[in-house]
Amino acid sequence: MSADIAIRPAALEDAAGIARVHVQTWNESFRGMVPDWAIDRYTVEKRIGHWSNWIRRDNYVTFIAEDQSGIIGFVNAFPDESEPGFDAYLNTLYVLRSAQGRGAARKLLRAAAASLIEAGKTSMWWLTLRDNPACGFYERIGATLLREQPAPPELGEETMDIVYGLRDLRVLL
Repeated sequence: MSADIAIRPAALEDAAGIARVHVQTWNESFRGMVPDWAIDRYTVEKRIGHWSNWIRRDNYVTFIAEDQSGIIGFVNAFPDESEPGFDAYLNTLYVLRSAQGRGAARKLLRAAAASLIEAGKTSMWWLTLRDNPACGFYERIGATLLREQPAPPELGEETMDIVYGLRDLRVLL
């Protein structure tokens, strides 16, 4: 069922496609969880700049998932030891709602984990919105809930984050 999904490293020319998917997934997934003004700030134009910079960074790993329609998802991670006991940070993992349930997220995480392991990393942590339906997915892949904390103020004063950790990246391979 997931054979029609290809995973590959992102290239600079993918920045616009990733930005488009990023904005669309925020609208699909988080509208109603965070204030509209917080979502409306995420424009494709702003995201192209972010993604162009992130793709250029040597220590960031960025992969995209594609099917016959184009880019349907992406993942971005990088070395980070700011969370005690972890040495990498999962910055983003998004799959278009229309493409969910086909294994793209698992394939993207597998590619990111393999790349991080190759760079000598062993574990990863990340933040997500407390009410994000993806929390169930994260727990199914073996992530541990570390804590709940306020989200950054740019997501609204009432918004809460969940911090997850995965102590052994090899479980994703």
